[in-house]
Amino acid sequence: MQRLGDTEDFATAGRTLVRIGDREVAVFAVDGAWYAYENRCPHAGGPVCQGRIMPRVEMDIDEEGHVGELRFSAEDFHLVCPWHGWEFDLRSGLSATDPRRRLRRFQVEEREGGLYVSG
Repeated sequence: MQRLGDTEDFATAGRTLVRIGDREVAVFAVDGAWYAYENRCPHAGGPVCQGRIMPRVEMDIDEEGHVGELRFSAEDFHLVCPWHGWEFDLRSGLSATDPRRRLRRFQVEEREGGLYVSG
């Protein structure tokens, strides 16, 4: 595992871009948990981790298939690639529309006041 720095430096930022070898990786602090992904969209190679973070849109669909109220999720957040708008679940890295597509994830570990990444 590679030490990235002090945990407190990452916790206040919400999102921090770092280099691991020849890869750019973003570390996200979300509700007390850590997530790290390569800053490369599997769709077209865009800088996905520099995109907007927004709540997932939810909708009610009745028994007849009619769409009801739309609302933003209070728990689930998506990372939106700035190039073409592809969305990925911030906790799992899975594409919101195609579960065969996912962001390359790195394991994150917090210990002894430091943040470590491998993958």
